[in-house]
Amino acid sequence: MEEGSEVKKDEMVSVGMNVTEEFLAGLNRGEKIAASAVRVLSDVVRKSSAGTLMELEHDIRKASDQMQNSVSAAALSLKAVCELFLVFVTRVSLDSKRSFEQCRQELIARGEKFVESTEICVHTIAKTAARFVRDSSTILTHGNSKLVSTILERAAVQDGKSFHVYVTETRPQGDGFKVAARLRKQNIPVTMILDSAVGAIMEKVDMVLVGAEAVVENGGLVNRVGTFLLAMAAKTFNKPFYVASESYKFARLYPLSQKELPSVPAIKNGNGWDAMIPEVQSDSEAQFENITSDFTPASYITLLFSDVGVLTPAAVSDELIRLYI
Repeated sequence: MEEGSEVKKDEMVSVGMNVTEEFLAGLNRGEKIAASAVRVLSDVVRKSSAGTLMELEHDIRKASDQMQNSVSAAALSLKAVCELFLVFVTRVSLDSKRSFEQCRQELIARGEKFVESTEICVHTIAKTAARFVRDSSTILTHGNSKLVSTILERAAVQDGKSFHVYVTETRPQGDGFKVAARLRKQNIPVTMILDSAVGAIMEKVDMVLVGAEAVVENGGLVNRVGTFLLAMAAKTFNKPFYVASESYKFARLYPLSQKELPSVPAIKNGNGWDAMIPEVQSDSEAQFENITSDFTPASYITLLFSDVGVLTPAAVSDELIRLYI
């Protein structure tokens, strides 16, 4: 269990389940954050001893807080999907003709439908985004987005296109190695590069494609640290910068700069980068700070591929209104 995941007994939701353990178990089984969170919240609705929608909403909020406290980084997509589930509660409560039990069953049904739709929307996005991958093109990606990998696999396997992919190492976690291994299994040509080499190879690239930790209200992107560097290099060389994201990652945040992102604890001191570069011995006097995420302003983004269509960054606020009202 990661740092910050311990839940005190008096903070437990009284539904006969350990919310944090259930949520993390789902992630360990390979579930998406959103699917695992909604599955757990649906179980909270099912098992809660609440007798009114207000009491049920209280249990859901407590469970949401526990899940968000269980991850070391501020998972904005988790926060967004928990808020969206609470919108379901509000909408159901507005129907005065339903009994409390009918409302409970409706919420459970909506939760189950949402979990099913998370996999469907991945393939919906992949089908659309794969059309933007040109035959004999060169693509640059960063991070370990399963959605991006699915798009590239769709373009190569089902659409029969041939292309080359540059994959950054994506430090400090080294996520790029996982992406490269997955793409190589589909015989997609891959070249690994240093994160700091994106400017040097950008001239060879036809497009940049990245995933998202969250897409914010102004159309900007929160993603693995180094994404903003890619976006700036792409803009300098006039290369399209595409973002692939499920709509449930659209977050009601409006940052204008890096410092306005929700606080995310960086990895400081410790062993520095020794885990990735064993031959490097860290100076115990040196200060290390491995920032995990950064913010890319909307002006650097060409298009967003989502389950609600191909969007310009400016259209995100309209979709948020549709989702939350």
